[in-house]
Amino acid sequence: MKQQNQLLRCGLAAVFCLVLYSGGMSTYATMHQKVVDQQSAETKLKDWQDKYHALRPVETAWRQTFPAAADIKDLYSIIQLLDVQQYGLTMPTQAFTMSGIRPVEYAGQKLGIYRVCVQNGGASQGLVLHANDYPTLVNAIKRLAGRSDITFTSISVRDGDAPTMTLANTCLLLRN
Repeated sequence: MKQQNQLLRCGLAAVFCLVLYSGGMSTYATMHQKVVDQQSAETKLKDWQDKYHALRPVETAWRQTFPAAADIKDLYSIIQLLDVQQYGLTMPTQAFTMSGIRPVEYAGQKLGIYRVCVQNGGASQGLVLHANDYPTLVNAIKRLAGRSDITFTSISVRDGDAPTMTLANTCLLLRN
């Protein structure tokens, strides 16, 4: 009987060890999978952070290229942003008006830029600019065409008291 009890105890201990071992293996497998999942999540987060930080130069260029719309208080602010004097041009400001404000979209998505269209020629003639001479006018055309924050559809040049150009559909691009 003593041997039977001891055999029963050993059998129960073996069953208990087997249950404990299988439960331990199951727990280990679950914990191991959790560790792998956590490492994967950390890797994905690190990749996302690296990509996000890689966009910082783009954001800086965005801010440097497009003036803030919040800085525009009146028509004089827009005239200052156009800054045509730096190209040796003058602009009659008596008839200067804003002809429209529209958000810029690409593939149906708003880009956070507004197109502020201006004119000073009256009757939708565009933005009229004057230069002292033709070399100054040609240089100004090249430099205006290189600006990312100004758009226009065409340029017409005419002679008069001073060389004059008209920029059709002139718009200033402002970030939101």
